[in-house]
Amino acid sequence: MPLNIKKSSLQRIFEYGLKAIRKQGKAAVHGNSCVYEAADGTCCIVGHMLAGETRAAAMAQDIGSLRSANGKAFFEPIVGKSGKKKYEMLKAMQYAHDSASSGPDFLIRFEVSMQRVAEEFGLKYAPPGVTLRT
Repeated sequence: MPLNIKKSSLQRIFEYGLKAIRKQGKAAVHGNSCVYEAADGTCCIVGHMLAGETRAAAMAQDIGSLRSANGKAFFEPIVGKSGKKKYEMLKAMQYAHDSASSGPDFLIRFEVSMQRVAEEFGLKYAPPGVTLRT
């Protein structure tokens, strides 16, 4: 189920993405590249937050990176015009997914990167198996 990013807090967005990737257990890749949605149904961390038609539009428009100019324009209506911090966090979370997918031990590398994202944005992080009470 997609997440209403515009109406969600940074903590909620962070926890939603973290939980989705933990449950999935692996990165969403096609060949050597991360994708919003792979042929096997896996999604990248941001892909999990988007409705299916929005994921498809991102792929069709070749929104390969949130860091690109077309990525920023595509995501502005999703995060809202005042959602700069949300957009920056989504970029950091996507980088955590993408950078961890390039080698072995994806989940371990992903968790370490997500701890850094939490620190950078002043969020609470709980290791796998620990539930946050927010």
